[in-house]
Amino acid sequence: MIFRIAEKKTNFTTLPNALLRTEEIGPDSLGVLCYLLSHTPTWVTTGKQLAAHFGCSTDKITRITKELESAGYLRRVWRRDEKNPQQTRPDWDVSDVPNEFPERDQENPDSALTGSGNSGSDTRSTKEQEVLSINNISKKEQVCRNPPSGVSESAWRKWWEYKCPTNRAPTKRIVTTTTNAFSILVKAGVKDFDKLVDYTIAKGWKGIGDETYHYTKTLIDNDTNKDVLAAVK
Repeated sequence: MIFRIAEKKTNFTTLPNALLRTEEIGPDSLGVLCYLLSHTPTWVTTGKQLAAHFGCSTDKITRITKELESAGYLRRVWRRDEKNPQQTRPDWDVSDVPNEFPERDQENPDSALTGSGNSGSDTRSTKEQEVLSINNISKKEQVCRNPPSGVSESAWRKWWEYKCPTNRAPTKRIVTTTTNAFSILVKAGVKDFDKLVDYTIAKGWKGIGDETYHYTKTLIDNDTNKDVLAAVK
């Protein structure tokens, strides 16, 4: 039995069950994320402070923040340093929903740099600007533009539009699993992935089909034959 004793009128945090029950991040990362989300929106911390709070190394905090970033709960933005406006520094946005972040303060656009349209001197390196330019493309779009070898981009994109109908990007783990599944089918001899994806979507399947493709191909061929016979009749 579960008991909720704490008062919920003041000094409490509401978090979605989807976050608390997610399997996309490890328990350490979930603990740090909940700790971050328990603070006010303007609260600021550092990796060193987090390491001291959790009694671990800064290297571990770095690994955790990287996992949270890959899962879409953190994103890094570049802000102008208040003490030295000519310099920029990295800052973190934190969200309780993957890859969903509100826009930064529009009255102070220099509070977050996106890599284009900013006034004043930009001292970021070319590499940093390239990274920021790439980050302006949604993570979902980045996934859609990079199908595995042997898979058409149209089929790959269609699959992700089916699996992720919103703008929310799939997690790194799901992308890896799906890439492996498609790659196995390439080795099994699948050539027409558009046809396979269309069939899978029409059937409402959660996965792309069996690894050998034999069973899935039989189903597709049988349905095709039925359609031909129906057209003849």
